[in-house]
Amino acid sequence: MIVPSLSSQNLERAIVRNLLIVSPATLLPNVAALMKPKPCRQYCCTMKGSDSSKNSSLKTSSIASPVEVSCVLVMANSQLKGIFTEQDLVKLMSQKKSLEGISVAEVMTQQLLTLRVGELKNVFTILNLLLQHSIRHVPILDDVGKLLGIVTPTSLLQVLNSIEADGVVEQLQNEIAQLKAEKAELLLNCTKLEQQLQQVVAEHEKVKTELQLERKSRKTIIDGRPVTLAVKAKGCTASRRADYGCQ
Repeated sequence: MIVPSLSSQNLERAIVRNLLIVSPATLLPNVAALMKPKPCRQYCCTMKGSDSSKNSSLKTSSIASPVEVSCVLVMANSQLKGIFTEQDLVKLMSQKKSLEGISVAEVMTQQLLTLRVGELKNVFTILNLLLQHSIRHVPILDDVGKLLGIVTPTSLLQVLNSIEADGVVEQLQNEIAQLKAEKAELLLNCTKLEQQLQQVVAEHEKVKTELQLERKSRKTIIDGRPVTLAVKAKGCTASRRADYGCQ
């Protein structure tokens, strides 16, 4: 089983930086129109190192891909004032109240639970925090208190899935590298064994040749000894016959 590496850098990937930013005076019908699940090209802004003062109005940068928007952040003078979510909108609509003439400042949640980016240490702690407070959006601030984005259960789970997938790929790559190393080692051992076998065969052939020469030499000596003794026996004296075996 692969255990995802949940570093602070990985958790920062869970920050949703494409946000809906509205001013406190924005009317609810306009807010509701922004929160419809459709590509938001006019009102989504990317909180990524940009000037917060430029993000406090509705004039924001466009994006190229659809973004699922489930909340709007209310800002004034570069300060986060509140949040208004889809759940808040559904609750108001279920009461069958008219949204006309109501500003988002009147119904937004002002007591916000926020986290500093340096506090993104443990994904399960953040998930438990969301469950404990029954919320689905946590604004993330930088070290000086400027808004960076939001974290949601969905964004956290997406990061977990991504990290797990990365872990699977990394493990497979490690296994492939290990198999290649083992294959190279086996080939090297086979080469060494082949060289040793060739050396043993060569030594065996050498010893075999030497033994054949030695046997041939002994055979020559043995085969030639009676003739030599016989020749010598003709000239043997009585005193030396016993030494040479002459009859």
